[in-house]
Amino acid sequence: MSTLQRPSRLRDRALAKACDGIAWTIVRPMRMPAYATPAMAGLQYQRVRLEREGQQLAAWYVPSPGSKAGVVLSHGHNAGRSQFFTMLRPLHEAGLSLLLFDHRSMGVSPGGLCSYGYHEQDDLLAAGNWLRDTAGLERLGFYGISMGGATALLAAARDPNVDAVVTDSAFARLDDVVDRQFLWLPPSLRGPVSRRVAMRAEELVGADLRQIAPEDAVREWRSRPLLLIHG
Repeated sequence: MSTLQRPSRLRDRALAKACDGIAWTIVRPMRMPAYATPAMAGLQYQRVRLEREGQQLAAWYVPSPGSKAGVVLSHGHNAGRSQFFTMLRPLHEAGLSLLLFDHRSMGVSPGGLCSYGYHEQDDLLAAGNWLRDTAGLERLGFYGISMGGATALLAAARDPNVDAVVTDSAFARLDDVVDRQFLWLPPSLRGPVSRRVAMRAEELVGADLRQIAPEDAVREWRSRPLLLIHG
């Protein structure tokens, strides 16, 4: 091996390890335990468990007596159900029953990895089924923030019985989000680093980033009411 090849290979190995470390970090969410309950907003609620793939997601149900309409609230990455605390009273006073839950691997729900909507849409669909089947609601909407918003758009494409969706700061495509994180790198490194991080993250969570594309999912159900909040 020439003296020129050795530093190049060492650099490539170091870069690969750095990319693997970045991928591991971004799919391991922080846990944000519920710090504010609906009772602190003056609302009665009950603790429930949502069955999903043999595990139970932690949730709160805030009923609105006499109402047949409800909303599932889907929080963002590195957050939990308390993210919606300030919105509970306005939504409840509008006559809506509310279901707040911790997505897998966040809050106090079981799990260890986050797929940014790929698997989390199953969590949201389980929550919607609970409102219909257990709470007996007839009209259902999804409200999501950031990753939770992207998840809501993906899940609505799979459930034609979701009547409306509201999102705040949802991303359009996850692969674009990953690419944007490395714009600060020199052009010669930007592509290789982005691809390596994406590939490793896909291996860790068992997902295809290209399939986490809410903008494509919306086209399947755009006849339903949709409000996109962004800045």
